[in-house]
Amino acid sequence: MARELLTAAGGVLILVLAGAWAWGFARYLRHDFEIDQCPRCGEQRWHRIHRTLNDHLIGWGLNLRRYRCENPQCRWQGLRMRHN
Repeated sequence: MARELLTAAGGVLILVLAGAWAWGFARYLRHDFEIDQCPRCGEQRWHRIHRTLNDHLIGWGLNLRRYRCENPQCRWQGLRMRHN
């Protein structure tokens, strides 16, 4: 009986933590996209590139795009929410 309760409590904890992580990650991406410049160097020249398999898995259900900075000294790349 005690073992089943511990297993159920562990499962609930995992679901709560996963939900909190997904909510925080989505909030970070939405907030970060308001600025139309590279987060590393501030350059305004960047373009979309193809997403990786991990990007698709991480962003499942979210409207994400991968971008890369065109500044040759920076070359930052990362995920951003699709700009509507």
